[in-house]
Amino acid sequence: MICSGSLIDGLYILKVTPELQLTNSEVNNFDIVAPLKRKRPIELSYTYLWHLRLGHINLDRISLLVKDGPLSSLKVEALPTCESCLEGKMTKRPFPLKGNRANDVLELIHSDLCGPMSVQARGGFEYFVTFTDDYSRYGYIYLLRRKSECFEKFKAFKAETEKRHSLTVNGVAERRNRTLMEMVRSMMSYSDLPISFWGHAIETAAYILNLVPSKSVPKTPTELWTGRKPSLKHVRMWGCPAHVLKGKTDKLETKTELCFFIGYPRGTKGGLFYSPKDKKIIVSTNAHYLEEDYIRNHIPKSQLALNELRGDTIPARIFPSEHEPEPFMVGADIPLPQRSGRNVSGPEFETSDISLPVGDEENVEAPVHVPFEEHIDEVQDVVPPVINLPALQPQQDEGVAEQPVVLRRSGRTRRPPVRYTLLGEAFDRIPEEVNTEPVCYDDALQDKDADKWLVAMKSEMESMYSNQVWELVEPPKGVKPIGCKWIYKKKRGIDGKVQTYKARLVAKGYTQKEGIDYEETFSPVAMLKSIRILLSIAAYFDYEIWQMDVKTAFLNGSLDECIYMKQPEGFITNGQEHLLCKLNRSIYGLKQASRSWNTCFDQTIKTFGFDQCHDESCVYKKWNGKKVVFLVLYVDDILLIGNCIGMLTSVKDWLSQRFDMKDLGEAAHILGIKLMRNRKKNDRLIPGTLY
Repeated sequence: MICSGSLIDGLYILKVTPELQLTNSEVNNFDIVAPLKRKRPIELSYTYLWHLRLGHINLDRISLLVKDGPLSSLKVEALPTCESCLEGKMTKRPFPLKGNRANDVLELIHSDLCGPMSVQARGGFEYFVTFTDDYSRYGYIYLLRRKSECFEKFKAFKAETEKRHSLTVNGVAERRNRTLMEMVRSMMSYSDLPISFWGHAIETAAYILNLVPSKSVPKTPTELWTGRKPSLKHVRMWGCPAHVLKGKTDKLETKTELCFFIGYPRGTKGGLFYSPKDKKIIVSTNAHYLEEDYIRNHIPKSQLALNELRGDTIPARIFPSEHEPEPFMVGADIPLPQRSGRNVSGPEFETSDISLPVGDEENVEAPVHVPFEEHIDEVQDVVPPVINLPALQPQQDEGVAEQPVVLRRSGRTRRPPVRYTLLGEAFDRIPEEVNTEPVCYDDALQDKDADKWLVAMKSEMESMYSNQVWELVEPPKGVKPIGCKWIYKKKRGIDGKVQTYKARLVAKGYTQKEGIDYEETFSPVAMLKSIRILLSIAAYFDYEIWQMDVKTAFLNGSLDECIYMKQPEGFITNGQEHLLCKLNRSIYGLKQASRSWNTCFDQTIKTFGFDQCHDESCVYKKWNGKKVVFLVLYVDDILLIGNCIGMLTSVKDWLSQRFDMKDLGEAAHILGIKLMRNRKKNDRLIPGTLY
């Protein structure tokens, strides 16, 4: 019952309890409809803390642990409503079944296979199998990539127990799997880790079930299995952040790394931790867990969703203030363009005299002087005329016809705004061939250069096949594939003429789901001001400036996730139209594609003796005495600047051996900017953009 009240004079007068007292601001913010996973006490409830540590087990099991000794010092308190438990454990009414119980360990073993899961766990696991002893309820769990591995895991279990057993009714095994999945759903719901960590979560849940008692056995499964009472001193909350001691560090480097606790390693002490920085699993015995801070600052996912709908600012969920990233200001040092106030007439046309409005026109646009009469006409257009309408009656006859309302219209001659005059002239001066690139596959087939676009698409597909980017597989159950499309581009030379027709197959990355199809996405690119600085250095010292392009650069990146894609349009294999492309490598369009390629290039270029700039991660330098080479990476475009042709040539040859490269010779265009150089005057000019 939420509240009670009495009916007085046609109104229900509610009896407001302290828990329901809300201020007007809280009601206006809809906080009353936001379900909370817990009440936020001033002092942390240690009963609730152990509830989270032990995989969201119920209060009865915690009471048994207090009674038997592992948690004898704990003062048992009532648990608040845990929304994660509701999300993970709510079921229909149970239908009880009774069977014969074993009288000794390994007398009866229950086993069950569960899967496939809709999302692969880290490592490619889709199934799990459990083996549960009937007498002690001690259980084993094994993760499987395929169903066919089940028997191998059974043999591993048999070798570990070294006793004969027989399989019978699966009621215990099925109940075990249900309990495991309830715990996993609750643990995943409360944590901030992506769903691909369900494998670690279910292994942790199985480990916890061996440490806690149940109604079906008098003692804990570990005590019945080994004869020793288990200790819970090492048990921590799954998914909480922790400071983990690093190995060898520099003197000025921090000694710990912030990771996530994801389980308990087999056969050794300590814990399993996931490092978001290195994307690796760490086993360590030296860690400081941030459980209490994590619980106090935790925000339920339902509250997060409500805040997103309201547009509220979401506070940090995991990290303390000293670990919060600094805000990244994009283009903070680039001033906004200012409008030119002068009119330009005649055949001469300069691009510097035109700038488009940014944001609110009132803050950017310079005033334009027009005659007073034109101001009056413009005001008449903006302000609607006042019309006296009869007041609406509460009740009107349906048979009365509506009278037409005559609106007064401005009779002035409409003229285009003065501020757009130059844009029309600029559009007329754009060559027609600039905007003739197809936007889809059908447009490419109907284009006048259709044969060239077909050659470009076939070349792209040959790159896909030669790099073994995907393999055709049967559609997995419950998997929704992402789509793909063709992107067409004309590459131009120094004179502006088309040199190459490029067709790129890109994935529709906007359909990917975080935690399932991708995790990390950030990838750095060289800043334009860094490129300008290096060009200035090259112009001053008369360095060589060469340019290269990496063909199908993103195909060099590897994928950590399992992603399925539809077959590309125009190249669907006959007789296999229902098959999907299981991606082995990253392709353009994926959210993590740029990051995968950048990581691959960074690791490769450093093996050739290049050092990465500390403040500009896409600028590298290599030197040998007085010889120096700068390398600038902007996605798949490479700029080489140096004072030694022999050293530059060796770098180009080495890159061509590692990647499929295209040598563009001396740089002519960088990021759409046309470059002109007069080496006699040590001058490099950037007059404007070609496109």
